[in-house]
Amino acid sequence: MKKIIKKILSVAAICFALGMLLIFVMYVIVKGDLSKMNIGSKYEKKEYEIEQSKVENLDINLDSVGLEIIGMDTDKIHITYYENENQKYEITDNQKTLQLRKIPSNICNIFQINFNIESHRVVIEMPKELIGQLHIDNSSGSVNLNNLLVQEGIEVKISSGSMTAKDIKTNDAMTIHSKSGSVKLYDVQVKEDASIKLSSGSLTIQNLAANNVETQISSGSTKLTDVKANGQLSFDSKNGSIHLEEIHAGQKIIISSKSGSVRGSVIGNRNDFTIYSNASSGSNNLPEYMEGGKKELRVDTSSGSIKIEFAEENE
Repeated sequence: MKKIIKKILSVAAICFALGMLLIFVMYVIVKGDLSKMNIGSKYEKKEYEIEQSKVENLDINLDSVGLEIIGMDTDKIHITYYENENQKYEITDNQKTLQLRKIPSNICNIFQINFNIESHRVVIEMPKELIGQLHIDNSSGSVNLNNLLVQEGIEVKISSGSMTAKDIKTNDAMTIHSKSGSVKLYDVQVKEDASIKLSSGSLTIQNLAANNVETQISSGSTKLTDVKANGQLSFDSKNGSIHLEEIHAGQKIIISSKSGSVRGSVIGNRNDFTIYSNASSGSNNLPEYMEGGKKELRVDTSSGSIKIEFAEENE
């Protein structure tokens, strides 16, 4: 039995090696133009358009394709997408919810190869304001959001791919969950709570305001600039450093890093805070305990240093 398994593994290894050699030869033949190596039917550009008045919620469920949503001065929602035998979409408009989903591929087409996934991304041009909810579930592919006001909340789930959001507002909550990929947020305002959780990847935030803000990263760096919360800021990193600049909380700041340093600045005077800090292995410029402040600051590192400065808020 063991000999049979060894033979099967040997054959598999040889087939894999031959496959890689074939791909390399094709790469040389096409002189590095990966688009010429695509196997399967060509993509056909398609478009869909609907009046803004007919839509309150947007529900997007994709797989292995990039997504870009852009808020514009328009009264229509316009979707541009690409289809072939292996990549097809279904668009439905039901009870004020516009749903776009990628239809699962036929098993007969799984061996088609396309090296231009991002070039065939889905682009949605729409009014700046969505009066309902925005829900995005993307298994593999980038997500870019730009210039949107979503009244009833934003939820984004990404299995593998990066996300960038610029000039985004919501009068409800925002949640972002990413298993693998970087997340970058610029100029984001959330009326309720903001929650960003990453399994693997870096997090960059510049100018975020919310009622409460929570970030959790299993593996990757955290860089936060000008992050404000009316209530509580909570930043947790299992494996990676946390860099903070001008963060502000109305009640409490909690920072935890199991493996990595915590550095940066907090808006306010040191005496504004009751401080609890602990650096199990590394330097610490904060007192381990200092009482008296109306706000609370907790900083803890298992392996890494702590260096937190206090600064006045810029006008």
